[in-house]
Amino acid sequence: MFPVLSRKTQRETRPRHLIEGAAKEIGGHIETSFGPRGMYKLTQEGEVLSSASEIVGSLEKTPFMDVIAKEISDKERENHDGTTTTAVFMEKLIDRASKLRDEGLSIPTILAGYSKTMVTMEEELGRIRRDFARDDLESVEKVVRDTVSKFGYEKIGDELKDAFLYLEGEDPDKDNIKIYLDEKARGSSVIKGLILDYDKKREDMPDSLDHGRVLLIHDLKPKKTTFDSKIEIRDTGSYLDLIGSEERELRQKVERIVDLGANLVLAKGEIDDRAAYLFAKRGIVAVEKVNDEDIKGVSRSTGALLTSSADVSSSTIGECGAVSASAGGCAGGICHI
Repeated sequence: MFPVLSRKTQRETRPRHLIEGAAKEIGGHIETSFGPRGMYKLTQEGEVLSSASEIVGSLEKTPFMDVIAKEISDKERENHDGTTTTAVFMEKLIDRASKLRDEGLSIPTILAGYSKTMVTMEEELGRIRRDFARDDLESVEKVVRDTVSKFGYEKIGDELKDAFLYLEGEDPDKDNIKIYLDEKARGSSVIKGLILDYDKKREDMPDSLDHGRVLLIHDLKPKKTTFDSKIEIRDTGSYLDLIGSEERELRQKVERIVDLGANLVLAKGEIDDRAAYLFAKRGIVAVEKVNDEDIKGVSRSTGALLTSSADVSSSTIGECGAVSASAGGCAGGICHI
């Protein structure tokens, strides 16, 4: 297989003019989408294109345009941003290089000049760079506004400022930053905390807690024997004795948890309905069937340690901020249970 080039391309005797033409064609499509007042593109199929990567991807490209398109795609993969700037910048550099070549400068000389210009530019950027404190709200406002002006500062500016102010340290752990999409929700918000998508065991449990004391357990059910046994129930009294024994065991475990001050119980397995009833009466929120990833996340953020319901102690209790059944107003806690 080999590319079939147009007659105009085949007649071109100077390859650099082909590259220059490709750069100008791409630049012509992209330049009007550059900057805070840039315009989106609309394809014949009705698809809206906002980035240079999307625009270039929609074009019918010659092999010479592919060279530039690859650089734009690499920029997209590396930074997920800056593709429009890259495309416009490359078009200007190629155009200027072509003019310098016509003036008699050699390609190595032009490349050397570009390299020196890059060094000078980096030095100048370092000179005008200014660090600012996280609590310098005026500077935070300016940076966020300049960054997202094209996408509508009024729509997402406040959320980006909140996200920036919430981040701790110079290099935050990316695993601690999650994006959740909720088709039922309107708008966007920043939550400093964990989002657990589970229902409370009972509806009459509290919807929120001012301060969470978190307990992670495997399950909360009557203890099973470790050997095969057969229990014969000959009358109603024997059945009631068995039920009473299970309820006493569950009550003791619940009372132990209450004495430790836990008010949020998360279980990997099931929580017996009778234990859930006692939790609700004591104002404790209980959630069952929590997956391993969420258990680990809660443990990492609160310090709670996963244990059996028979081995709970003060050392296994974790601490967090507010616990809420809705995302609004929850900071530093477990939100949206």
